[in-house]
Amino acid sequence: MSKLPQAPLVEVVFELKWDINTQDKMEKFRFLPGDLATELKQIFPWRESLVPVEIPLEIMVHKPVFRHRVAAGGYPLFQVGPGIVSLNFSNDVYFWEVFEQKASVVIEKLFSCYQFTDDDVLTPALTYIDFFGLDFNSRSAFEYINENFSFRFIQLFDSQITHPSEINLGFSWRERDNNISGMIHSGFNAEGQSGIIMQTKCSAVSLKAGKRQLIEWLNQAHNRLSSLFKGIIQEHFYESFK
Repeated sequence: MSKLPQAPLVEVVFELKWDINTQDKMEKFRFLPGDLATELKQIFPWRESLVPVEIPLEIMVHKPVFRHRVAAGGYPLFQVGPGIVSLNFSNDVYFWEVFEQKASVVIEKLFSCYQFTDDDVLTPALTYIDFFGLDFNSRSAFEYINENFSFRFIQLFDSQITHPSEINLGFSWRERDNNISGMIHSGFNAEGQSGIIMQTKCSAVSLKAGKRQLIEWLNQAHNRLSSLFKGIIQEHFYESFK
């Protein structure tokens, strides 16, 4: 197993959504959180409820309701809510081989606890979040991006704008049955350091319910986003993470 020793990675998220659009499906879901908690207790023993018990599940469709961690405040973690399951890794515990193995276990247990039908359509997504530290007061974000990324910020309308305090750029496109997107914006990391946050994401338009298909898709999404990251980052900048 290997990864960039100085990787700018903050978090990796695998998210799986499916329709909960009838009362019967909502009733079917109600058993899933408890069943999954039992099946995955050995891996994720620490449990958290994310919403008060009086909040009806019907307004929480595609939002996490329960979170399960390896330890209090620790990663990895998985979350479950009506029509959604996610797996989250932070950089300090992330290796692709470990992430894939844990994702395969979560997928396996999900399919054993929740009986999908032939009509169910799944929407998986894989997201990488990276952070690049930058003091916006001492260095121009335009200059930093133009030097280190494979795109350019050029503005010709006001010569006074040399050190923007905020930036926000998004892009997306369709590749066969997937949507690829990226977002770059100013922000802060967990330690309060200012910088540039980059989020790259691959999401399937739709996928028929199937464990093998999901795991194959996950590997393809990982390969595509790895290639995209290397394309966005200039070579000398990428080498600085080794």
